[in-house]
Amino acid sequence: INARYSYQSRDQNLNLMIGQAAADKNLSDNWDYLQAAALYSEQRHDEAFEAFRAHAVKYPRSEKNEAVMYMISKLYLESLDEKDHSNVDADESETKLEEASEDKNKKWNAAFAAFQELMKRYPNGRYFNDARRWLGFLYKKNGDTAHAMAVYYSLLGHPTDRSVRLKAKFDLQYLGHDQTDATLDEVENLIANDPETALAYAYHRIYNHAVDLSYTEFQSWCCDGDNRWQQVQDENKRVSDLRNAGNDELERIARFATVMMKRHPHSRVSGGFVLRVAETQLELQ
Repeated sequence: INARYSYQSRDQNLNLMIGQAAADKNLSDNWDYLQAAALYSEQRHDEAFEAFRAHAVKYPRSEKNEAVMYMISKLYLESLDEKDHSNVDADESETKLEEASEDKNKKWNAAFAAFQELMKRYPNGRYFNDARRWLGFLYKKNGDTAHAMAVYYSLLGHPTDRSVRLKAKFDLQYLGHDQTDATLDEVENLIANDPETALAYAYHRIYNHAVDLSYTEFQSWCCDGDNRWQQVQDENKRVSDLRNAGNDELERIARFATVMMKRHPHSRVSGGFVLRVAETQLELQ
């Protein structure tokens, strides 16, 4: 309760400051941005969205424009999770569901296009990597795991920003490392022309997935009691299946790294693909 009143007091003070601010044309874009941000802070998202859009039209060259575009993109994204609490009659349920699905697709496309436009306009901007990460999230939300992984691996391969790589590693872990061959085939096709991303993918698949499987150990504590013989058989099969899966993954990465080594012989990271082949062979003994 205290926190709620504290936020209300803060927002009231902010609105008072904005209202009493000196009429300086050079600062009007900043005050309008603060007003839009205050609306967002108050959870008045529809009003905040209109305020940010008005800002983008009124001040297209403002130093706040990148942040405005980012907030518009985020608000499109957040609208995807808005719940429809309207009552649906049994006879209208199918129509309502179709309309809801169409509306959701429109919002998804709007959010995706907004983040893409932000990245296009500010390729070296403060929010570029955040926008890329949200594109990965949108792919994931749409069930497109391969494209989501390709985006996250491109972030994992960032050559200079460690914080970007750590966030990408978290996203990949959340997405799950155990993927189908068809999904991984598509990922490899998507990243094949980007050596940095391909190198990050190869290393990550070796040491964040394959070795976890290929070094699976027999758990002796599993087998006790009257049915010990069957338990031992089941545990041996579990260990064998996981080790085989790990070896299959290592062989996949060896093939992929070999192809990348030939495709990018003069790349700055070409030696890294040679190293990945050596690492997979070492792990395969």
